[in-house]
Amino acid sequence: AVVSLVAWASSGPAFAFGALALAAATFVWLGPRLTPLEMAGAPLAAVLLQVLLASLTMLALSSLSKSSRYVSILYAGIIFFTTAIYGVLYAITGSSSMSWLSPTESLAQVVDVIFRLTPRYMTPWQVSLIVIVGLIVVSISILERRVRGVEVVT
Repeated sequence: AVVSLVAWASSGPAFAFGALALAAATFVWLGPRLTPLEMAGAPLAAVLLQVLLASLTMLALSSLSKSSRYVSILYAGIIFFTTAIYGVLYAITGSSSMSWLSPTESLAQVVDVIFRLTPRYMTPWQVSLIVIVGLIVVSISILERRVRGVEVVT
């Protein structure tokens, strides 16, 4: 009896989230109508993409140096520098078509498409997705070359 009570109580938030997603899918003010499956899948896909991009790039950078401070400054520098470069190009040209230069803006563009929102930049979302997938592939290739397997001797 106690086990079933604990199991039911621990699954309560999942049921609440599902009920909330079903209720939210019926409202028109959310923008384009999303099915309940899309309401659950879109946040999952967006979070998965963001976590993969951030964690793999940070892990690849950390495999290049032993100093954690250097790696964190390098990661923050890349994010801020690419965003600044895009901001300067946007100020000069007045066009958001160069948003693919910044991983932050590319990720925002793809997340907009995942949630069926109007993309906020003039860059095609496919280009932004190619940039994100390219960064993930480069990170994986760096990790493959830099990280060596360790043999455990028992």
